[in-house]
Amino acid sequence: MADSTIKISAVLCTINEDHYLEECMRSLAWADEIILCDMGSTDRTVEIAQNYGCTIYKVDRVPYVELLRKKAIGFCNNDLICFVDPDFILPDGFADIVQREFLHCQDIACLYMAYVNHYKNRPIRHGRWGTVGYYPILFHKEMIKILPVLHGGFEITGGIQRFLPQDIYIRHMWVRDEEHFYQKHTRYLCHEGERRVALGWKPSLLRQFKSVLKLLKVYITDGYRDGTIGFDLMKKSIWYELIAEQKLKESYITHCKTL
Repeated sequence: MADSTIKISAVLCTINEDHYLEECMRSLAWADEIILCDMGSTDRTVEIAQNYGCTIYKVDRVPYVELLRKKAIGFCNNDLICFVDPDFILPDGFADIVQREFLHCQDIACLYMAYVNHYKNRPIRHGRWGTVGYYPILFHKEMIKILPVLHGGFEITGGIQRFLPQDIYIRHMWVRDEEHFYQKHTRYLCHEGERRVALGWKPSLLRQFKSVLKLLKVYITDGYRDGTIGFDLMKKSIWYELIAEQKLKESYITHCKTL
């Protein structure tokens, strides 16, 4: 895409992400520049990034990546930003897809692409984490506002949003193994209570009961299709929800004391 009038900066924020980084980098070969903000990796992350010609910035470690995105955008030379997690593998022909979309409409603020979670290298098609979701893969930095919110991150301030067809999707190498699952989600849970309070949630035993009931229903009606992995993920999703509600209660109490 280097010869195109559409210039795109790809951005990654990393700490010890060498497991899928090679594949991720290969899927970003079309980018006009790749900005990598590293929070002190001790594995091969930086070495791999150097091999792919990334511009690397050493930054302070943050609890979750949304706290770093505004700073990362400041390193970019282009208005169009492709924020990619280091466990994302973009589909072949992504550059052509972007060209087509922007030829059709130049007022795009955010382009969304479907993603499919992979658990232990296997695509998950059912249950809570198997539902196809959409990720804001490309946006214009002058048409969004970056928010420091876990699993949030921005709001649209101008332009339009476009969604690519579901058959064009990101392979999200979500969880490698058991250790990785608990390591990753325990980190999220440290801030899940704050996130829910920020969204206006209050502790509720009734909502907690309904949430668990809903997860069981999702498994019975759909999640079971993934076999033993589906059952495993159902148990993990309930574990996450129960701990998240406890974190909400703790954060809500702290929030009330500061009022």
